[in-house]
Amino acid sequence: MDSAVSPCSWLLLIYVLPAHPSNKRVYVWRKLKQLGAIYLVDSVSALPYTERHREHLQWIAAEIVEMGGTAMYWQANSLGPQQDVQLRRQFEEQAAERYTSITKVLEQWEVAAHPPHAEAEDALRRLMMQFRLAYAQDFFHSTTGAIVHDRLERLLRAEFVEEREDEA
Repeated sequence: MDSAVSPCSWLLLIYVLPAHPSNKRVYVWRKLKQLGAIYLVDSVSALPYTERHREHLQWIAAEIVEMGGTAMYWQANSLGPQQDVQLRRQFEEQAAERYTSITKVLEQWEVAAHPPHAEAEDALRRLMMQFRLAYAQDFFHSTTGAIVHDRLERLLRAEFVEEREDEA
């Protein structure tokens, strides 16, 4: 990544929940993971600033307080471009991990020349849904996401061409 990345605005959620019961901490962790947040340290998570993320963190902070914890959310700017680069890299690595299972399926299909036709439609639908979920949390539009998207497009075109040939 280019070290001349423009400064980003970040949202931080800092919270404390009672140790017991642990299901409250797990609940918050799952909510933050669903948003695509990364943890900077225990109980401190970050997201790129968007109004949608701000609203979600506001709701999560309110839920934490209702559960007997404390929570604060902040909008912050880094004090240097190196910090932005480091945070962006963490988000890109997280996005790449989400694309890994999609890539594995694509590799299997490319080697096997696609699954049997009856299974293809459902399998492609599930794979596209998995891609959409991963892409929604690929906040900085990673190269990996673009590559996976292109491979999926090629696969969809191949399935469509195959279907048209079968109909003829």
